[in-house]
Amino acid sequence: MEVKRYLESMSEPQDTMYVEIADMHRFTRRGDDWAKFREDLIELLEQTISEDLSKEFAKATENWDSEDPPQ
Repeated sequence: MEVKRYLESMSEPQDTMYVEIADMHRFTRRGDDWAKFREDLIELLEQTISEDLSKEFAKATENWDSEDPPQ
């Protein structure tokens, strides 16, 4: 599964995190807490799209907690 993430750093109002999944789904959130964003996306994907996609996303992003965030 291809997962892209990037951060748009802004002074006002806040930084914005972007996640793209397989060029099909795009999610954004204000802030810079990638671990929380990941947890919430796993739950959202399971509830709204599919449990399989949620599991694939969780596996593809399991290193987000320890990995440095994108610049």
